[in-house]
Amino acid sequence: MPRERLDKLGAAFLLLKKRDRVKNLKLRVGGSCGPTDQVVVDELRGRLEKAGVAGDVEFVPNPSRDAKLDFLRTLSVFSVPATYNEAFGLYLIEALASASRSSNRPTPLFRKSFRPPVAVFFATPMT
Repeated sequence: MPRERLDKLGAAFLLLKKRDRVKNLKLRVGGSCGPTDQVVVDELRGRLEKAGVAGDVEFVPNPSRDAKLDFLRTLSVFSVPATYNEAFGLYLIEALASASRSSNRPTPLFRKSFRPPVAVFFATPMT
């Protein structure tokens, strides 16, 4: 999870919650989470608790294949806030196969591979 800049995703979620334009906004975070990643996850949990929105966030660390597919099917929008150019993008293919809309960084691979009618929105990363 953290190598994809979980801190940026958390900051974006907090900003959206503060703006309060999306009622009942929830964040679901899933993916691999090793012992060194846990530090980043714990820091985010602390920020979420301090902001009073921890109850609107669910973490799904290290899901099995079936649990990951179930997780992807429940999402309204799928996003991986990666700050690097993805070589393949398997996570995006899995999300789209599960019928999730996706918001991702406009890497050359994604721009070339995913075009309408695929529901992918490309966003410039926050700095």
